[in-house]
Amino acid sequence: MSNWLGGTLTATNTQYKLEQKIIKSSPDFVVRGETFTLNIDGYQGIHAVNWISNADITVVSGQGTATARYLVSNSALGSVTAEANIGSLKLTKTIPVQYRYLAGVSSYTYGLTSPVILAGGSLNRPTWTYDSSLFDLIQEMNPQPNVWGLLLRSKYNGSTTTTISVSQDGVILSKVITLTPATKSLIIEDTPIFKNVRIYNIYGVKVYEEKNTVNFNIENINLNRGIYFFESTDNEGNIVREKVMKNK
Repeated sequence: MSNWLGGTLTATNTQYKLEQKIIKSSPDFVVRGETFTLNIDGYQGIHAVNWISNADITVVSGQGTATARYLVSNSALGSVTAEANIGSLKLTKTIPVQYRYLAGVSSYTYGLTSPVILAGGSLNRPTWTYDSSLFDLIQEMNPQPNVWGLLLRSKYNGSTTTTISVSQDGVILSKVITLTPATKSLIIEDTPIFKNVRIYNIYGVKVYEEKNTVNFNIENINLNRGIYFFESTDNEGNIVREKVMKNK
């Protein structure tokens, strides 16, 4: 090569550099209280990787290598930022945070139907565990991405507590449920008279309440189209709960 370059060919300290960046495999979010893995794409191995912990995420393994495992704090909100220093090079990556939790009612009355909801999880179908001697499964639900649920009816006409659990991505969450007997006959008519009406969304959050209403129709209130859970109490204290669909 000296014929073209001139002089004597000598080695230099020039190196071919690939772009190095932090990457995360699917899903593209993290979950409170859970761990996740990051990698350095294009890592050259010239310097050890110094992964940085902060208030939202803590390095639990992989320090000094191109692959690190982080734990997300239970108070992380919005997003978390991972940082890695490789020599004088600083790399960062910001990742959205989701909060995987069990929602829905915590008590069931004999003969009535209510939901238990897993929200903020992944797209992977979860596995539910419950006592089939206490509940009838009405429907398994996936009303929107990252939200799963069970619609259960109590068939135990007594007082007790039980636990409903869900497993997703190796994470298990549990919810203690109270069962109570029916003290009065449930009255379900085409045009009942209700004292109070409450509407809950799929997360179990109350989004509407009306008192002393007659012949209530969910289509007449200002809620978005979708699935809701309807609860009403008449003048005699009889409670009716059911899943309803708002179409307009």
